[in-house]
Amino acid sequence: MIYEVTIGGPIATVTSSDDDNAMEHFFDRAVDADGTFFEDGEPPLPSPTVTPLVKCPECGAERDLTARGTWETPAELTCSAGHRWTPELGTLPTGRTLMQELLVRAGVEVEDGPNQTA
Repeated sequence: MIYEVTIGGPIATVTSSDDDNAMEHFFDRAVDADGTFFEDGEPPLPSPTVTPLVKCPECGAERDLTARGTWETPAELTCSAGHRWTPELGTLPTGRTLMQELLVRAGVEVEDGPNQTA
């Protein structure tokens, strides 16, 4: 079965090494040498570094994309300008392909996917 998933926002990942460094700096500033906690008031938490994983190779669009494919095939993406491409992401950190991850996140009940029973 071929599925089509609309992607409103960017498909992104958070860069952990930058975030880890920012959080370490945040906590280093949290407790003074005398043990007081945020003596000058609580500083703002660092913002996570978000890196877009997917964008149109022709126009750079990162949102309003449509993914089309099956559970076992790569996603074919189309941007709002009509450009089509298949991103080469391999497997995501979860071990799933982009199409599988999009179907799971969209809550699509996949006939040949993770909820299949023998």
